[in-house]
Amino acid sequence: MRTHIVLRLRALASVVTLALAAPLIPAHAQRFTPEPRVDRLFAPWDKSDSPGCAVGVLRNGHFIYERGYGMANLDYDVPITPHTVFYVGSVTKQFTAALAAMLALDGKLSLDADIRTYLPGMPDYAKTYGVPVTVNDLIHHTSGIRDIYGLMELAGWRLEDVTPDDSAFALIARQKELNFKPGTEYLYSNSGYWLLGKILERVSGKPLRVLADERIFTPLGMTHTHFHDDLGHVMKNRAMSYEPDGHGGFRISYLQNFDKIGAGGLYSTVEDLAKWDANFYSHRVGGDALQGLIHTRGVLANGDTLIYAFGNEVSTYRGLRTDEHSGSMMGYKAHLLRFPDQHLSVIETCNLGSIDPGPIARQIAEIYLGARMTPATMPPVRQGAPPAPIISLAVADMNRVTGTFTSDELGATYRVLMRNGQLMIRRPTVPDAALLPKSRNSFGVADGSGLQLHFDSTGSAPPQSFTIQAGRVTNIRFSRPRMQADWANLQRYNAADMQLTSSTATTNDRVVFFGNSITEAWAPYFATMFPGKPYVGRGISGQTTPQMLVRFRQDVIDLKPAVVVILAGTNDIAGNTGPSTLEMIEDNLKSMTELAQKNGIKVVLSSVLPVYDYPWKPGLEPAPKIVALNDWMRRYAQSVGAVYLDYWTALADARQGMRAEYSADGVHPNEAGYRVMAPLAQQAIAEAMRR
Repeated sequence: MRTHIVLRLRALASVVTLALAAPLIPAHAQRFTPEPRVDRLFAPWDKSDSPGCAVGVLRNGHFIYERGYGMANLDYDVPITPHTVFYVGSVTKQFTAALAAMLALDGKLSLDADIRTYLPGMPDYAKTYGVPVTVNDLIHHTSGIRDIYGLMELAGWRLEDVTPDDSAFALIARQKELNFKPGTEYLYSNSGYWLLGKILERVSGKPLRVLADERIFTPLGMTHTHFHDDLGHVMKNRAMSYEPDGHGGFRISYLQNFDKIGAGGLYSTVEDLAKWDANFYSHRVGGDALQGLIHTRGVLANGDTLIYAFGNEVSTYRGLRTDEHSGSMMGYKAHLLRFPDQHLSVIETCNLGSIDPGPIARQIAEIYLGARMTPATMPPVRQGAPPAPIISLAVADMNRVTGTFTSDELGATYRVLMRNGQLMIRRPTVPDAALLPKSRNSFGVADGSGLQLHFDSTGSAPPQSFTIQAGRVTNIRFSRPRMQADWANLQRYNAADMQLTSSTATTNDRVVFFGNSITEAWAPYFATMFPGKPYVGRGISGQTTPQMLVRFRQDVIDLKPAVVVILAGTNDIAGNTGPSTLEMIEDNLKSMTELAQKNGIKVVLSSVLPVYDYPWKPGLEPAPKIVALNDWMRRYAQSVGAVYLDYWTALADARQGMRAEYSADGVHPNEAGYRVMAPLAQQAIAEAMRR
């Protein structure tokens, strides 16, 4: 009997070994008979060493073909399947718009209302243009509001950096002008849908992620779909994204810190998107009223009807009605194409930035619906104006446009300079680029960005300003610096402050970090270094304590924080706004402390960070002055019941400068430096809260 058992166990072990050794074939690879006409379209990426796509073709709400092509993750050799989770870019917009439509049908949101009804921190554009920007304008891209991603790029902000929502809102709200009068033109704007998401949160009282879960994703069983508002959220089966590396391979293009939702921010799968597509026929979520509203196309002030409805384009292709939208961001691509009369849809999600899924979706549709389509025709060739020729300018004409120019709307400084007889432009965070003259006052930037500069000048005198045209961002003005009227830069955070003060959220644990460039550069890391904490950054580069004192009420007291963390003094020692004594700095710090305590705000006084020498003003020997100021600050904090926060000891080297591993220039901390500072700040805040 024992012999039989042993033999059976050995046989079973052999079967298990063979099963484990056999190649793993995804279940969905066997679900449908191969369709060579579809597979051929994805052949360039249907490889074990290439990113690719997942595709689903549906008829009457059911898959008639679905497959994955290529790899979801090249590091771990994970193949793409219809279950793979992708970032779908602007395909997100139809979900944001649908939520807006639902709240409108609920009577909670007015689509014709001025957006300032819900976002009072936005400028009153009706004063400038005679008409307000409405919620409908945001939905149909007729607002004229400049595109947030374009603004960030022009301001020198990188998408891979952490950008707090209040900073993004402040950047949009600083725009004094629009691209055009609201309602008169169509220009795609991600700002519109990001702001729409903020409006939905304000109206519903819920985060957009929660609202979407409750109203759409959970009712439809879309269990692998979410708005990605949490950088640390773990996603099973997430595809990594890639771009070609120029040498036959690929580079990762995923942006870990990108968390802006509303205009984008949605992760989903082909199978979940199929459930959303089925709702266009079943009307399970939202009923007939929702379907009617989200297919309402925008209408311009002159009566022209747009193809853009609620996050989807309502159009035709080869004689058949279509609903469609594409998405593209950080190497991810997506496309959803629906033929509502034929009940056929094509869904694509891809993880390679060089793939263009829209034309492929139409080719797939032709495979299944070609017999019902009208004959294909070649699109008309657009006879646009020929590009302006590049001309040569005299040295005097080039020299007249050189100099430093600033934009209050972007908070950025550009410099036009001459290098080896060539005009160049220097912008934040990007390499210098050549300026190619199209005329005496018009230049293109030779970096592939399409950026155009137009100097305001009619004579021989140096122009005092120029405007830039950058696709979805137009007419941004840069001017030569003049005597600054807003000496304390109160406008910098004015819109963001209004947004916070008008919010209904509680402020019992709000903390304001108040300071200069050190605080300003730290704020983008707050979300990761202080996760879940309502900490607000109010730092302005280069500021001294008298400037900070001027804006203390607006940027601290009016926000009603529980605690303010003040970090100031180094720019006074550097003489940024003229000669300054330690006594002058101390008096300003005393005034800020007294103002805070009179208004019930606990105070944390931060030590000035160690500096051996200022690179922009060498020879001042700041180290002993900083030590003396910090010693006074420690004694003063103890005498008035404030908390003294000692960064200096943790960051200083033997010369009383900043340790090299914590700073690239000896003044401003790098990320490693901020990671040393973060727990010290948290301990000081906790101590202040207890007092």
